[in-house]
Amino acid sequence: SLILLHLVLSHLLDSTLPVSYTLSFCSFYYFFLHCSLLSFFFFLMIRRPPRSTLSSSSAASDVYKRQTVCCTSRSTSQCSLVTDWNDPAKAKTLERNYANPEVLQQRSRMLELVGLAPGERVLDIGCGPGFLIQDMVQQGALAEGCDPSRSMCELAMERCPTIKVTEAGAERLPYHDESFDLVLLSQVLLYVENVALALKEANRVLRPGGRILICDTDWDSLIVQTEDKARLERVRQACCSTFVDAHLPPKLPGLLHGAGFEFDRVETVAMVGVGTQERNHSASFIANWAFRVVPQKCAAYGLSPQDVAGWLDEQTHLSETNEFFVCLHRFLFLAHKPGECDSAARAQS
Repeated sequence: SLILLHLVLSHLLDSTLPVSYTLSFCSFYYFFLHCSLLSFFFFLMIRRPPRSTLSSSSAASDVYKRQTVCCTSRSTSQCSLVTDWNDPAKAKTLERNYANPEVLQQRSRMLELVGLAPGERVLDIGCGPGFLIQDMVQQGALAEGCDPSRSMCELAMERCPTIKVTEAGAERLPYHDESFDLVLLSQVLLYVENVALALKEANRVLRPGGRILICDTDWDSLIVQTEDKARLERVRQACCSTFVDAHLPPKLPGLLHGAGFEFDRVETVAMVGVGTQERNHSASFIANWAFRVVPQKCAAYGLSPQDVAGWLDEQTHLSETNEFFVCLHRFLFLAHKPGECDSAARAQS
């Protein structure tokens, strides 16, 4: 730049210097400067340190960190691993799994906890294949359900042909205000992006004094007999990746309060598998999870084939030697909408 300035000034002060000489030198100078800058930036690029090669476990951990940010932010558009229950095959698999004894025990305890009265109007949000609706109708309740999955709605209507089932999500319920005495959400909110809105909608459709019962899993409660704790953490991470929020229960008391509910009680239902397990997916909830669900979720999540094979080999051996142990806790939250409720009067109406 200084040389260019000198040449320009020299030309202005010394009329003997040809103008063409000055212009040619300026053109050459700008060309030289342009090439120098390109060379400099190219040098910086090739000097960047190469990315380190991650081991399979480190790579899985890195993927998990990205997926965790995605899932805990409740953005299914960004978290493609969240289960799509519109898939008819997945819906049918869930239906088979929900007929297992551990899930049957969970539903039984849920109905005991709410103290269902004959004639009460009940809404099962996220009704899935309709098992809870069927149980409540058998106890004399006026039950209906809704689910955002058409496949689930069809299964529920097959199970309960005379019951109304609506295709709708928890965040926008197509019901009038104060229409129900009881609202249930069983294993639903961990798939919901806006839980606060879903709970406000549940409050809106409940009559004063009406109850809400939520069943949800916290995957931090998973306990497994294993010699490889690091691999277990990778398995846990793979399982968490299929939910919008796999650690919702600790947040529910505050969310219920924020939605206008008064909290009543909380219980846990343990999904436990002990000793020898049949690897048939219909045998039990835990056997289905350990021998069918884990390999599928780990493969989709990107864990190494060695991790999957190692998990299956170890858990198969533990089952064969009667040392198998897996426990996962589901949490039951009971709350109510402030106000008075006369269920008997409503049953008569």
